[in-house]
Amino acid sequence: MKNLIVTNNGKLRFLKSAMEKYFEIIQIDGTSKDVAEISREYLMTDYQLAADPMAGRRERPTPYLTIVLEPKNIRKDHTAGDILRVEGFCAMFDANKKILEQIPESHKKDFSLIDYTLTMSVCDKMLDC
Repeated sequence: MKNLIVTNNGKLRFLKSAMEKYFEIIQIDGTSKDVAEISREYLMTDYQLAADPMAGRRERPTPYLTIVLEPKNIRKDHTAGDILRVEGFCAMFDANKKILEQIPESHKKDFSLIDYTLTMSVCDKMLDC
């Protein structure tokens, strides 16, 4: 079973060919909350978070989200905690939905780059192990 990347960030599209040996990339056309909800479904089956989805982000809304999941390790089952982290993100998204709708396109590019950089850091760390 491969690691999963669930994202709404178009900057990660090019990774499909470069990383397909290690990661399955699920690119969605939706909000960051949609990414969290799809990830939650995987958490309820055979996956766990590879990194906290809010790591490196302050508690503020973000239009782009990438969640990296790894196959569940029987020795360290964090399912409940992982689901709560994702639920916390969904609650933050709901509380800040109007702010997200008003983010200018130029700022969205910055958020996309931040999300990309954080994701690459997680992937690099996973591949170093």
